[in-house]
Amino acid sequence: MIKHVWSIVCRESNVDPATNNISIDDAYENIQVTLDTKGKEYKKGLSVGVPFDFELVSLFYRDAKGEQESTQEFVTILDPKGVKLGEVDSKVVFREAFDRMRNVIKFNSMPLTLSGTYLFQVHIQKPKSRNREPVTVIPVDIQVTVNGEKVQ
Repeated sequence: MIKHVWSIVCRESNVDPATNNISIDDAYENIQVTLDTKGKEYKKGLSVGVPFDFELVSLFYRDAKGEQESTQEFVTILDPKGVKLGEVDSKVVFREAFDRMRNVIKFNSMPLTLSGTYLFQVHIQKPKSRNREPVTVIPVDIQVTVNGEKVQ
């Protein structure tokens, strides 16, 4: 059976090819974002797409090797008011000889609506199941300033 071990939001991750160990660079708990709309109209309350490279890295473990096995990982991003900003999914495949698998989901932008705690909800869905199982929630505090004004 596949089990979720941990997930983290970070700037990037790197796997050492000699040891297969992973390094996590800049785990994010708090982020400051400053935007200048350069004269374009900005309406408070609407989301602003921010170019921002980051990753969500997860580790999965299974108790028995021998057969290929998979699960689907879903990441849902909620703004501080609980509004769903987006969702991505990624298939996690264990080959026969492996009992742990890392999954790295790369992002190159994020919609922001206001300052506060954004939630990254991680769920898994097993093959032939219609149900998603929540496995963790990662809070990241993001302070947003647009045209010199903090967005509340």
